[in-house]
Amino acid sequence: GNHDVYVVPEPNSSFSATQANAIRDFVAAGGGLFVVADHAGADRNNDGIDPVEAWNGLFGSIQDVFGIRFQANTITDSPNSNILDDPSSPILHGAFGDVIGTTYYAGATINIDPTKNPTVQALIWKTGTPQGSNTNVTFATAEYGLGRVAAIGDSSPADDGTGPGNLQDGWNDP
Repeated sequence: GNHDVYVVPEPNSSFSATQANAIRDFVAAGGGLFVVADHAGADRNNDGIDPVEAWNGLFGSIQDVFGIRFQANTITDSPNSNILDDPSSPILHGAFGDVIGTTYYAGATINIDPTKNPTVQALIWKTGTPQGSNTNVTFATAEYGLGRVAAIGDSSPADDGTGPGNLQDGWNDP
C-alpha cells in the first residue's frame, strides 16, 4: 500500500462492515493503526454515535481481534505518571525520549482482554490503578498479524491548543 499508519481521531460515525474489514486487513498486512477515542457522549455530529461507540462497534464487527474495548465513561487524570515500568519498551523509551507522564482531560478508559489478543498490553493506567490491571487503562498497544495498534482514550494529548472550542495544548503540557 501507499501508507504505513492509519490515524483515526475521534470517529463520530459507525464504521461499515467494509471499512472494518479493510482496517483489520490493513493491520494484518503490516499497517499501523492509531486509535484515538474521547469521553462518553462526545458525539460531535449529533448522529447518536460517539467515538467510544464507533470504536467498540468496529472492534465488535471484526471479532475484537485487537483485545481493546473502550469504556463509556469520562475521566480527567492530569498529570498522570502511572506508566508501565519497562525500560525495554520501545514505545515508552524511544527515539524521542522517555514517556514520563500523560494528560487526560475528559477521556474514556480502556479495558484490555489478553484472551482475545495475547499481545495486547497496557502501557499507562489511570492514576491509582495497579500496574498490570486490565482495566482503567489510558494507553494500550497490540499486535495483529504483521501490524500494530496503539489506542488512547482521549484526544486532548494530541491537541495543539490552536483550534476553535475547548481544546487542551497537549503538545506543550508538562
